[in-house]
Amino acid sequence: MQLKRRTSDRGLMLAAKHMANGACAGILSLAMATSLFAQSGQRGYNQIYNFNSVVGPTALTGSGNTLYGATQEGGSQGVGSVYSLTMPATPGNPWTLTTLYSFVSGSSDGINPYSVAIGGFSGSLPILYGTCSSGGKYGKGTVFRLVPPQTTGGTWTEQILHNFHHTDGATPLAPLAVAIRPGQLPILYGTTGAGGASPGFGSGTIFSLTPPTTQGGGWTEDVLYSVVSDGTEGQVPNNVVLGSGPGGPVLYGFAVIGGTLGGGVVFSLAESGSTWTYSVLYNLPQSVVISSPTSLTLGSNGVLYGTAAPTNEPSTGGEVYSLTPPTSEGGAWTENTVYTFGAVFQDGVGPRSVFMGTNGNLYGVTSDGGTGAYGTVFALTPPASPGGLWTENVLYNFPFNGETGGPTSLAIGPQGALYGTTDYIGGFTVSTVFELQP
Repeated sequence: MQLKRRTSDRGLMLAAKHMANGACAGILSLAMATSLFAQSGQRGYNQIYNFNSVVGPTALTGSGNTLYGATQEGGSQGVGSVYSLTMPATPGNPWTLTTLYSFVSGSSDGINPYSVAIGGFSGSLPILYGTCSSGGKYGKGTVFRLVPPQTTGGTWTEQILHNFHHTDGATPLAPLAVAIRPGQLPILYGTTGAGGASPGFGSGTIFSLTPPTTQGGGWTEDVLYSVVSDGTEGQVPNNVVLGSGPGGPVLYGFAVIGGTLGGGVVFSLAESGSTWTYSVLYNLPQSVVISSPTSLTLGSNGVLYGTAAPTNEPSTGGEVYSLTPPTSEGGAWTENTVYTFGAVFQDGVGPRSVFMGTNGNLYGVTSDGGTGAYGTVFALTPPASPGGLWTENVLYNFPFNGETGGPTSLAIGPQGALYGTTDYIGGFTVSTVFELQP
């Protein structure tokens, strides 16, 4: 499928240049944002927890007054954990960190979890679903769930839903997309960065996990698409987002390398009856960072939003783009540049995935740049009239203080604030969890 491209007036937007400085790549997991933050940005920032080690760029998710996340290291055996952070009853007091589960080395469990997603509730507590990038029965990674205890203070229970064994995928490196079904267990969708039907190491898969039809039965994995190793349709699929089409669910995502331009592709995988059809929507150009834990977001009217890392051109620090579906079946998707970083002095560099709030704004992070050189949190406000320019507001600039580093994840959490993580790798290594109030 060829893409019809419509470009914004970049001449007005490119007033300065930025080059990536190698800070840790960031990801955004922002389900819903309802508030604009002050453009001055530095107010309302608070570090709420310090892990004193690098835990990896895992996304946070929130429920009630609690945040949930995963560490790729740490836990009782040093191979990862799932934790919760509960806000204090009295503002200003410390948050409470609880390790819900520590992963176990060996073939009985997965290790190095990527993230967790909420797939339902047991009482007032969420049931968490996630992936481990390695470990498990075959050493290729797992899909797991954590069920909360029935009594206060009890133990969370882990259940391995699937062990990858290469031909059905290997090394899942992205969060799951969860299809919530009232009164039923969810259907899970995800990707693996390797394995599949292609010879050798494999280029990845897109899969589903369907719950058992009878109590106590096993979950069923189906490989919906096995990536072809020649690269023309992209390789190493990343996060997928769940939409709907005339024939059933549609998964949208991107593969981080390959395609006709070598920078990966944006794709759709649509169900019609029992058949899933893979389509390339857009070929991404090559960039400095060819692989980063970013994802697409699905806005109103089926419009997709994504980010591109800095290209080899010296005049850009990356961009946020949109893909608008065709008006008639079989038509071409239309790409539009929403914002090009480097439009203002000391802008962010290296945008990561963006998500749309209920007010129509896009929210995201950059891994570099800003006044402190360690990245930013930003908002993009849509134009007042069609065809106009989006307006960027920098909500927070991460300082170069040699301690906390730049943002690696962001989520909407208790009381509508933004919560995220940072990583710093230097003379010592730390990961922090921060709060950004309106």
